[in-house]
Amino acid sequence: MDKNKFKATIWGLLLTSIYVYLFFLCITTVDKIIKQRENTLISGIYPDLIESSDPIKPSSNNAYANAKVVVAGSYIERVTSFELAKSKWDYEFYQWFKWDPSQINFTNLDSLQRRSVLPVNLPFKIINGHIQESEIVEFNLSADKKLAYVLYFVRASSTQFFSPNAFPMDKHFLYIPIEHVDLDATKLKFIPDLISSKISSRVKINGYVKGERMASSSLHSYQSAYGNPVEKMNATKTFNQYRFGMNIEREGYGYYLKLFTVLLVSVMIAFLSFYAEKTDKLRITVGALFTTAANNYVLTRNIPETSSISVAEFVDIISLITIFIIMCDQTILRYYTKDNKQLSIYTQWITFIITLLFYVMINITIPIISK
Repeated sequence: MDKNKFKATIWGLLLTSIYVYLFFLCITTVDKIIKQRENTLISGIYPDLIESSDPIKPSSNNAYANAKVVVAGSYIERVTSFELAKSKWDYEFYQWFKWDPSQINFTNLDSLQRRSVLPVNLPFKIINGHIQESEIVEFNLSADKKLAYVLYFVRASSTQFFSPNAFPMDKHFLYIPIEHVDLDATKLKFIPDLISSKISSRVKINGYVKGERMASSSLHSYQSAYGNPVEKMNATKTFNQYRFGMNIEREGYGYYLKLFTVLLVSVMIAFLSFYAEKTDKLRITVGALFTTAANNYVLTRNIPETSSISVAEFVDIISLITIFIIMCDQTILRYYTKDNKQLSIYTQWITFIITLLFYVMINITIPIISK
């Protein structure tokens, strides 16, 4: 074998091994991120799966055996804002309850009339949320006084943890967690109205499409006595919490391409440096490097601050690594070829083809496995 071809082959094998390692490292990391995203979605509607590992657990189910049933249902009318970076969403919804007044005093029936209601006077509260306005839309009591019904219209906002790790292929579960203000889980148990609870067709969130609606009820413990001298130091209080919400996810690959258009173009420009004049090679790659770094700044403004790496940041890092390897062509290869023109041509073509294949494959694979 020609000595130059042999050296070029050695260089190609070394470069291929580096890229194969980087490729599987990237895919494994992104796969872990996607699994974490799915676990976050599940914990939103089924918090018991996560909270069951808490060091302080609710009392045995026997303590809640005599809790009286209250049927709860929701209709989300409008989502007025959704801010991923601020972990916040604002919404309007109808909330209704049905109960037997002879079994449980859910709210004072004498005070029910169609009117605006101060949030502090509501019989329920939104956990990690703020009720801005509320009013009683409808109420009635059956002739035998065995069934009471009240319908509220509520404008509220919630602070909710949105995992940004899968951004920009992210999915989230927007939910409204409701508890009674006084009656704990020993007295009240919510049963979701799965038939009537729905999402309005008017609900739109820019950049996302609506997924399935879900409702549940579960135990939620407050693991402190809040310093109350009447209570035991390790006392806990458990409420039955009703949750209703919907999944949302990014709409196809359009946003992904839109977000990374400048980044992809800057890396493609860096590839042109392989065949640029020597005086222009460094200038082209440095320009591409700064453009990629600037793109990272834009990305971080769209997601909450976190110590973990998101898919978007991962794509940006891969681009930086690719540009760095291209820059190495101007230094390491020059030393490796030692002004051998034939060897320089071989290694340049090998570096160009293998690097381009790696970059194209990783940018096709990441969005596919992120869905």
